[in-house]
Amino acid sequence: MFKRTSKVVFFGTPDFAVPILEAICASGRSVQMVITQPDRKGGRGNRILVPAVKQTAITLGIPVLQPEKIKSESFMNSLRDEMNSIFVVAAFGRILHQELIDIPYRILNVHASILPRWRGAAPIARAIMNGDKRTGVSVMKIVRELDAGPTMLKKDIDIDKNDTTGTLTHRLAILGAQSIIEALNLVDLEKDHFLEQDSSQATYASPIENEEAQIIWNKPAEFIHNQVRALQPSPGAYTTDCSKRLKIHQTRLTKLVADKPPGSLKVAETALFVATQDRWLEIIELQREGKARQLATSFLQGYNTTHKTWS
Repeated sequence: MFKRTSKVVFFGTPDFAVPILEAICASGRSVQMVITQPDRKGGRGNRILVPAVKQTAITLGIPVLQPEKIKSESFMNSLRDEMNSIFVVAAFGRILHQELIDIPYRILNVHASILPRWRGAAPIARAIMNGDKRTGVSVMKIVRELDAGPTMLKKDIDIDKNDTTGTLTHRLAILGAQSIIEALNLVDLEKDHFLEQDSSQATYASPIENEEAQIIWNKPAEFIHNQVRALQPSPGAYTTDCSKRLKIHQTRLTKLVADKPPGSLKVAETALFVATQDRWLEIIELQREGKARQLATSFLQGYNTTHKTWS
């Protein structure tokens, strides 16, 4: 049925990669093994966190490898045994070395941006944070340089004004699943043509740093709104109220010109607003330290905003 892609070795780790793996399996191809990151401790209680792709692979009955070192001889031998498979990578989370890249006759990567824009680790969050109106996925051939390989196909979608990294990741994962099947079909038809990227147009999506999570209210309202969306669901943007952190989970842009200093609070009926550099920003959902998320209407019950300023 498939001339060149009947066997697949899949590399992936987070939720983004899951629909892509599922689509490959649903296409009738045989996924020989899944390579994912090792289980790690984290979250509340420092519990063991299992990669989403591993959980899916186990459900599908696919062997899983979680190498601590991707240059180890035992791991490399496992891959050499699959040299006749096509390798597919989707948000694996590690840079692949040249010896590994050279094993299969084709190694494809599904990247969550329209390359060469937003090469790197956090393309979805960076697109939202930057206020981009469109993004998409690119299927590319992997080379040693980060996300610099020639592209086989690209598909783009609009970024909704209220998209978060969580919602946009889900939509791009579905688009990525459709794209990889199209790409694999092209490989089978020997129509897998690649176009070199224009590296002069490249931008880089560096990982989100902890200090980027703090809201600076003297920034423009749209900047803060994009920051909040980009940091959802994790790590979450925050502000401080009397030295205590408040996570801001959802905001809404308004056209109301701010007439008080940045960080000042205002209540209109049951709605909560914070002054920014230019406009009032409505707070829709937030969270006190150690408490559950709540809508602003609930938060305001018993909360005195008089003379309060968030910083």
